Amino acid sequence: MSTSQHEPLHHHHHHHHDGSDSTSLAEKNEKYWSSVSKTAFTEPWVKALQLQIATTLTANLRWLGISTAPYAADSATPRRLLDYACGSGLPSRTLAPYFNQLVGMDLSAAMLTEYTAAAESADIPNAAARFTTVHGDLMAAPAADAIPSLTGLFDMAVICMALHHISDAPRSLARLAAQLRPGGVLLVIDWVTEEEDRLDQMDGPAAHTIAHHSFSKKQMAEAFETAGCAEGFAFMELPEKSEVPRAKGGVMQMFFARGTKTV
Repeated sequence: MSTSQHEPLHHHHHHHHDGSDSTSLAEKNEKYWSSVSKTAFTEPWVKALQLQIATTLTANLRWLGISTAPYAADSATPRRLLDYACGSGLPSRTLAPYFNQLVGMDLSAAMLTEYTAAAESADIPNAAARFTTVHGDLMAAPAADAIPSLTGLFDMAVICMALHHISDAPRSLARLAAQLRPGGVLLVIDWVTEEEDRLDQMDGPAAHTIAHHSFSKKQMAEAFETAGCAEGFAFMELPEKSEVPRAKGGVMQMFFARGTKTV
């Protein structure tokens, strides 16, 4: 199974989790993120992080493989974005001008309520019709039927600041890639490993929901290859560091990794 999800990067952690503990990890994530769904995105450091992510997304549309032309409401080939482990849906809201349909998927029903509410309050045109939610876990169900009628039709699938909550990251990215059309783009936004993974040094209220502290470029390249998304693989470290609470690691550095599905 997998994890929970969330833009606000709660990346702080205790022990490594292997597959045998993944179910309980998913349950821990669902319980924790549901309990903090209304407050997780209000802390100043989280808001600053969200701004950093949104700014980087909009400044790198071509690098991400996103058409810079606004979506056409009457298009015969609507553009679709899957925001997995979506939390309140920062990538969805930020990229809404370029996609017809935005789907948020999360383990936490409470987080999906925040996803919908955030879209409706962001003054996004026709948000009620364009933003939809799926309550579930890609790691729990066969990937082929995780999102009925849309599997294999997404132009982009993104997991933003949530992969470190998932016990089997490569497998989860393969499941996520299964939702993409050939030529679709897989995007991961998370923390880059600086030296060793400091999982055992972390503390804080979300520490028990973490599987990894961070990822290296090599780990991402291998995971993207396993997921069939190695074409055009690129790994971008943000030049500016991110200030996070000391219990969550102090100062961290984000990366954006992208690749194109070829199978």
